[in-house]
Amino acid sequence: MSFTSNIQIQKQYPAVQYEPNTAQEPSGLWHEDHEVNGAMYRASNASFNEMTTKWSLIDATQAAYAEVKNTDGSISYLYMPRNSGAWLTSAWLGTGQPLIYHAVNYGMSPTNTAAINTAALQAALTAAFSGGGGIVFIPPGVYQVSGTISLTFGGVPGNDHGIIIDGGGGDTELVQNNFVDLFSFTGLASGRGVRLRDLRITFAASGAATLPPAAVRTANCESITCERVYFRNFPASLVDDNMSVQCGLFDCTIDYTGSSLADQTMVTLTGSEDFIDHCIFKQLPISQGGPTGCVGLSIGSASTVYITNTHISDFDYGIEIPGGGVNLQHALFSGINCQSNVTGLTIKPASNGTIYELFFVNCVFARTGDSTSVSPGILIDTDGGVSTNVSDICFANCMSHDWAGPGMQINAGQDIVVTGGRYGMDATDNSMTTSGAIAVTGPAVRVSVLGADCSGKIPTYNSQPPASNQQPY
Repeated sequence: MSFTSNIQIQKQYPAVQYEPNTAQEPSGLWHEDHEVNGAMYRASNASFNEMTTKWSLIDATQAAYAEVKNTDGSISYLYMPRNSGAWLTSAWLGTGQPLIYHAVNYGMSPTNTAAINTAALQAALTAAFSGGGGIVFIPPGVYQVSGTISLTFGGVPGNDHGIIIDGGGGDTELVQNNFVDLFSFTGLASGRGVRLRDLRITFAASGAATLPPAAVRTANCESITCERVYFRNFPASLVDDNMSVQCGLFDCTIDYTGSSLADQTMVTLTGSEDFIDHCIFKQLPISQGGPTGCVGLSIGSASTVYITNTHISDFDYGIEIPGGGVNLQHALFSGINCQSNVTGLTIKPASNGTIYELFFVNCVFARTGDSTSVSPGILIDTDGGVSTNVSDICFANCMSHDWAGPGMQINAGQDIVVTGGRYGMDATDNSMTTSGAIAVTGPAVRVSVLGADCSGKIPTYNSQPPASNQQPY
């Protein structure tokens, strides 16, 4: 290893050159560390000339690369192709590549206070957003935070930048100690989006509020997604408004087993083209002290929602579909396994709204083994509205069983089709005034049941509630 001859004492980082074919650099490739205008360049196959202020290739037949630690704490990766002539620092290529903003460079540390970590993460996120987008990396560790990290864009629509908030393989945990949202995104509507991935997000605050805190809340955003995120004890994990589109969860776990807050909803989707895929929602069973009145998933004013390959267990209400001010239409549910205490699926529009075109394929709605509730497994109603308010509801090859009431109860609606599958069993509670595998109790129009097994008798297994009566057809 040799040092250049023009080292200046006032330099924070003197230039260091690693000569090839030495013990320090056995690869045969020239490496050089050099500071230029406060940024630290770690270059491969390139050398900086202080006199000309230009870089040049050491081996012209090979490309040059540089990892740069910028003055704002971000990391960028640059290159120059082979056979390049001498170039100024500003001519390095790759400035449009993603930048990495290491949160620790902004003050985040497992040993710092929650206030410091909150400010540091906000600073890193703001730097990435104002710098044209990039990755905010939080290394493994448990970080206490105590506020809301937010991004709000009010500029020209479509000019907001994409951000990835990246943890260290699931060993990065953010612990919220204040009764507020953790992440809030507003006006990020370009579609570049925000991705949260490989994080653990834990709620450790206490209190009460009209608006329960969410781990992630969106308003007028596009493509806000969570991938491989473990949400623990948040009163709400994801909440988006009806101006947001294409927001959702991939391969996430929502664990509500350590909270005593009742009447909370884990995920609320009200935007268009929202999705949940390969996720697990769970809470502590009520028989073991879990909170009551909680909902796994609520779908409000939305359209074209996709919920696939997801398990929802031990909440009082598995899936509620109330629609809203903007009516719900076009939703697909496939491969859902829902085990609930009160009702597995409720389709009932709020405020005389409308719900159209819901498709359920290969779904299971089962009553938990320790439930004492007397209720149907699937409830379809119009909340006093006309039957046309709930229309085109289709179930294909689904099961709804073990319930004290009917496997499916239809109080009102029209064009409801049940094809195949199995409904009801022999556990109808004596107190029920309505029973049956599929019970139509109100002015429903055009209800079709084709090839569904409504015999009611299925083999006994350990988790089902005790049978009292033979389920009528």
